[in-house]
Amino acid sequence: MVFLSQPSVSCAQGGLKRALARWQVKVSGLLYGHLLNPLWMSRSQRRARREEAIKKAVQRYLDRYYDFSQPLQSSDFYHPATGCPDGACPEKLWTIWLQGETQMPPVVRACIRSMRENSGLEVVVLDEAWLKEFITLPAFIQEKWEKGLIRPAHYADICRIELLYRYGGVWCDATDYIPGPIPDEVMQEDFFVFLSGEKLFGAYSFIQNCFIRARCDSYLLAAWRRAVHIYWAQENSAVDYFIHQLLFNKVVADDSRAAQAFARMPHLPQDPTHELWYLHGYEPWDETTAQTIFAKAPFQKTEYKSPLALHPPKGSIAEYLMQK
Repeated sequence: MVFLSQPSVSCAQGGLKRALARWQVKVSGLLYGHLLNPLWMSRSQRRARREEAIKKAVQRYLDRYYDFSQPLQSSDFYHPATGCPDGACPEKLWTIWLQGETQMPPVVRACIRSMRENSGLEVVVLDEAWLKEFITLPAFIQEKWEKGLIRPAHYADICRIELLYRYGGVWCDATDYIPGPIPDEVMQEDFFVFLSGEKLFGAYSFIQNCFIRARCDSYLLAAWRRAVHIYWAQENSAVDYFIHQLLFNKVVADDSRAAQAFARMPHLPQDPTHELWYLHGYEPWDETTAQTIFAKAPFQKTEYKSPLALHPPKGSIAEYLMQK
């Protein structure tokens, strides 16, 4: 995999070109996402145009510097250790809370409890120290993380791919509420993520990465991991908050084998995974409503920073989930 800057360009010149390209991303988002975004359109239409402008600008940035078209070789895949041949060991559910479980907000504690009680998988909750016992990241990534160049959210993005590449299984964000066993049809897939959907902010991200099912020999997973490493080998920050997801988009656009594997994956939008908390969180708890929504997806996404998470109304769905 080759970084596409010209060899004759000095490091200083290369840095300047990259800075100009990043500036163009911001200008494109401002110009086409705001200034030239028709005011007579609906709010949702304007948001869709703005997000599409941002996505195209980021993809042009990646086109300028990276080539993800070369197919992976068999040596690029992780092979399970001899103590766990052919991936025969039981797969686990992985999640991270870098500060440790004692520092979890109430809604996160509730989500972790739901994983342990309902998922049907062994749940491994890793903090920053324990994480190093399970994976070893490339030195350039670890160094940038320790210098504060990589944000915690993007560091967790990198680590989730590394965990699944090494062990396989299911990744869940610590804010995923799991109402029941992970469905067999999900576990039977070599690789599965939900698509970004159309109703929520961030639809331009192409996929969501808060729930990932992957076997350690998944081609899509290995190709995505390589793209993430290529990007962070050259970059000191994320050109967009959703860079992790947009790198996946770039992989399936450029790598024909990845595109074929992605085409075989069930294409399901993320919208049903955000219903309970985001659409009904303030409403009084209703068992029928909750079970109807739980039946639509293997998890429900929550968050821990909003007034709903910090001060849930008494008797609300949000309060019930936290106390259940």
